[in-house]
Amino acid sequence: MTEGCDLQSLTGRCTDPAHDHGKTAERWRLLADVGAEMGAQDAQWGEQNHPDGTGGDAALLGRSMLWLRDTMRRACQDAAKRGECTWLLVALEEVFEAAAETDPVALRTEVVQAAAVFTQWAGAIDRASRPPAAAILASVVGVRRAGHKVAPLDGTQDGWRCSCGRTFTVETGFAVCPEAGL
Repeated sequence: MTEGCDLQSLTGRCTDPAHDHGKTAERWRLLADVGAEMGAQDAQWGEQNHPDGTGGDAALLGRSMLWLRDTMRRACQDAAKRGECTWLLVALEEVFEAAAETDPVALRTEVVQAAAVFTQWAGAIDRASRPPAAAILASVVGVRRAGHKVAPLDGTQDGWRCSCGRTFTVETGFAVCPEAGL
């Protein structure tokens, strides 16, 4: 990690694409969750080989997939212009883009894009359940004032390692190092 960038990583405001800030570890955890769900589906249903059911001529609720794709695309773009974009709108736009495809290569690309959006959405749900970055930052600054330095254990905000060698977790929004007395 670049010197001076750790505070930016704690607040999520680093714009340097060379800095990972735990995204790789978070993504592996999300993909492990997806893999586990795929295994559960295989265990319940076996290998599934359904027809795609996609293409411009395919219909859902009396509307063509092309109409649904275009409608969702406009709805998502309009919501984004108003600052009201939601994960649901983005996900539905991706689903209906896939639904309108007939070419297998393009369909696979759209399905992968939809899967990525759903996985990103799951990550956003995880991040929303973490303590606010401001509370974590304030407590980490307090630990530093006590002469200690902290770093994320695995690149996330779930656990920390202090320069004194102790590890600790974030509890109710505060990083607490017993050795630093905080």
